[in-house]
Amino acid sequence: MPVDELVRHVASGGLAVMPTDTVLGIVASALQPEAVQRIYTLKGRPTDKPPVLLIADAAEVAQFGTTVAAEKTEQFWPGPNSLILPVPDVSFNYLHRGRGSLAFRVPQPLWLRQLLEQTGPLATSSANLSGQPILTSLEEASRQFADQGILFWQPDPPFTITGQPSQLMALQADDSWQKLSR
Repeated sequence: MPVDELVRHVASGGLAVMPTDTVLGIVASALQPEAVQRIYTLKGRPTDKPPVLLIADAAEVAQFGTTVAAEKTEQFWPGPNSLILPVPDVSFNYLHRGRGSLAFRVPQPLWLRQLLEQTGPLATSSANLSGQPILTSLEEASRQFADQGILFWQPDPPFTITGQPSQLMALQADDSWQKLSR
């Protein structure tokens, strides 16, 4: 399926299930509150649990009201590390759920970063119903989420996921990183 179809679908507020650099994810434009809320509704996801935001590069965190020096992220990005950064702007409550912080990830695969340059930041959560095992194939996901208006997308050539969630790292007040367990 062409990339432009996925870009249009997400831009119009639609959800997609696609491989990320870690697990199969349900994605929506991070800049569309209604689309993000639809992820919660579809999964039965606890409303106090923020999504991870996939971004094309570290500079994109600035649009969410936070900045972090490149040297603070270069050891982790691109890669399967979701860095929790402060996002005090209340206009992003629909994302951070009142926590004042969000997990951002710049994925390793070049094709995915190029896709994110076209879609903008994507809110993502693993492709499964909340509390259930993470789905590992688009076929499983299409059965689980049939008739929901979701686009099931695979890049060409197909990309194989690692099946391991990203590592969460939280920026501390002293500018150090704390590794969090999932």
